[in-house]
Amino acid sequence: MLDVRKSLAEFFGTFLLVFVGAGAVAFASLTQVPYQLLVIAATFAGVLAFVILTIGGISGAHINPAVTLALGVSRKLRRELIAPYLFSQFLGGIVAGYVLLIIFPSGTGSHYLGSTSLASSVHPWMGFTLEIIGTFILVFVILSLSRRNLPLRYQATIIGSTLFLLIVIFGPLTGAALNPARSIGPALASGFLENLSIYILGPATGGVLASIVHKRV
Repeated sequence: MLDVRKSLAEFFGTFLLVFVGAGAVAFASLTQVPYQLLVIAATFAGVLAFVILTIGGISGAHINPAVTLALGVSRKLRRELIAPYLFSQFLGGIVAGYVLLIIFPSGTGSHYLGSTSLASSVHPWMGFTLEIIGTFILVFVILSLSRRNLPLRYQATIIGSTLFLLIVIFGPLTGAALNPARSIGPALASGFLENLSIYILGPATGGVLASIVHKRV
């Protein structure tokens, strides 16, 4: 029963992150709100902090397959939880994407339901590398905090702030997914599958590399 609670927490946490975060991208794209990048970055950071505070005590609030893979590699997550966590996260992202499809038009106006995409000047290999680097930083911070057993409010503040900065830095180049579940939901719902493999393999690679380096450091 406890494992079911953990999986459900990961599902709802990922759903909320993708629904609100990608929804903010779609809304900002349609309405042309000022300071779009800062608004989007603050939205994702705020949702992530909220999720950590609400379900962190249940599942650890991974809500990101890259984080789950990293914790699995570093043996900070029980092996039998890896598959249920990954399934719940991807399902949460996909469901969020199709709920967004009900609310927003699927097209360039909504940035394909807030899908992640590369800037025209960014080559796919560069985008792949940037997603690895960004995810590496995010996951390394998470792994470092996991060793210190800090109260959830401090974890939420630090991790949320880290995500905010990463989106501000990498967002104009790759959209700063740093999370395969965040990309796959809007992409599948909108049919915008361009470079989707970058946003799945890049963060996964960055998460695993962060785990390996963290163990050695």
